[in-house]
Amino acid sequence: MASVRSLSDVPEEYDADTDNTTIAFGMPSARSSATHIARRTSSLRSLAASASDVYPPSASGSTTPSSLAPPDVIPQPQPSAQPSRSSLRRATSTTSTINGSASPGLPGSSGPTLGSSSSNRQPSSSSRHAHVRDRGDVHIPRMRSTPRLVYEKDAETAPSTGMYWSRAPVYGAIPNRTMRAHSVTVVDNVVWLFGGCDERESWKDVYCLDVETMQWTHPECLGDHPPPSRAHSATLVDRKIVFIGGGHGSTYYDSVYILDTLSRKWTKPTIAPGQTPPQRRAHTAVLYGSKIWVFGGGNGMMALADVWTLDVSALVQYGPYGYGYGSHAGQSSYSGTGGGAYGGGAGAGAGSGAVSGSGSGKSITMKWELIETKGVKKPGPRGYHTANLIGNIMVVIGGSDGKDSFDELWTLDLDTLIWIQIKTNMPYKRLAHSSTQVGSYLFIFGGHDSTEYTSELVLLNLVSLQYEARTVYGKVPTPRGYHAAVVADSRLFLIGGFNGLQSFDDVHVLDLAASAYLPQVTSFAIEALVP
Repeated sequence: MASVRSLSDVPEEYDADTDNTTIAFGMPSARSSATHIARRTSSLRSLAASASDVYPPSASGSTTPSSLAPPDVIPQPQPSAQPSRSSLRRATSTTSTINGSASPGLPGSSGPTLGSSSSNRQPSSSSRHAHVRDRGDVHIPRMRSTPRLVYEKDAETAPSTGMYWSRAPVYGAIPNRTMRAHSVTVVDNVVWLFGGCDERESWKDVYCLDVETMQWTHPECLGDHPPPSRAHSATLVDRKIVFIGGGHGSTYYDSVYILDTLSRKWTKPTIAPGQTPPQRRAHTAVLYGSKIWVFGGGNGMMALADVWTLDVSALVQYGPYGYGYGSHAGQSSYSGTGGGAYGGGAGAGAGSGAVSGSGSGKSITMKWELIETKGVKKPGPRGYHTANLIGNIMVVIGGSDGKDSFDELWTLDLDTLIWIQIKTNMPYKRLAHSSTQVGSYLFIFGGHDSTEYTSELVLLNLVSLQYEARTVYGKVPTPRGYHAAVVADSRLFLIGGFNGLQSFDDVHVLDLAASAYLPQVTSFAIEALVP
């Protein structure tokens, strides 16, 4: 098995022109649409050419090619027991960028960083078209007035009790770009998507997906808007999303921004004097009590293994009308891929955060604190791992230091600050995967194993902290990493991603079927940690 040579070699980008493969992941090429119009109506050729550079493709569908992929792009469906011990080691994609000309996904100690301009990268046609229609850093969505049902004529019948993958029939103000290393956060059955990048650049757009209607919207957000960002963390605190770190090109951030999902207003809080964490991206963040716990990532020179807390009690205490909401479970991830880390909240008055202006949120002060952890062994530096909060335990899976991807499973008790490494029943090397809590399980999908991207789904039993195989039916998403996954309405939603050649804009849904009760399982103990 090939290993990652350095921190700069973790896969993220690849020199490839994907003009002819755009429709394979559900975004019809705007260039193809314009060409189609020109061929059919020669008298309108000049008008069609100019319109294709300014306006989104027609929502009527008359000039839009089919969104179904050709048979040689998407593999034939077949139910499979996922994963077996051997299948976790088996390659599921023919794409390998480790020893190629891939730009890094994790900040490195040498060589170019993700998004560097050192290679003559050819963006996909959809990325080029989106770039032409940008107004500054604001992206114009592609409109689709009605849902487009995905007809999989070769999909096999599945039992009613079996978990089933399918493409979501989304419509509305659809993001007119592909996306990876973005963040997603669920608030009242609405998925809030921020940032990410395609083959060309990073974005600062906010999109919302209603998981009941499958409708995309592109809300206008006011206030102190953050710059374009990818590989940041997003943590939900009382219907406000706290974004930490991230980066754009070779720039890394140490900033904190807050998006109020009720008022749709951005705020940049004041950071109290004292120690602050270095700039970073590809880290994870979870909410426990009145603090956000940040672990790992990279700062452009090396991978990190430090633990910091950010006091967000100001957000817990005060709502937009001057009173508190009470406590909410936090949902956080690295750039969305840690998806669904749920933790308990703290009562009002905890912590040292402060807010002035009678709770108006106009002036919020937050304080960072470096945490000294303990343990016989501690995890090494890493990024592109996942972290999920289970009670008072942070569960960390995989990641990479740039030399290799890890199959390690770690727990950090946020009360005692003790790290413990868990011995699992099978090796599972992964970076840039997603890990989403569904009751007493973590659903882990995709990622990279230092050799290839995968589309495998594996479940981690949170009681025993051991992996389990499950049979999954339907059209499994193509191999990918740097995607985002969340649970909403008893279904797992998977959005975007990257396979080493191209990034995606698709939305896949895993119907939990007989396992739909799992999100309601909230009372359990991690027995593997009981002395």
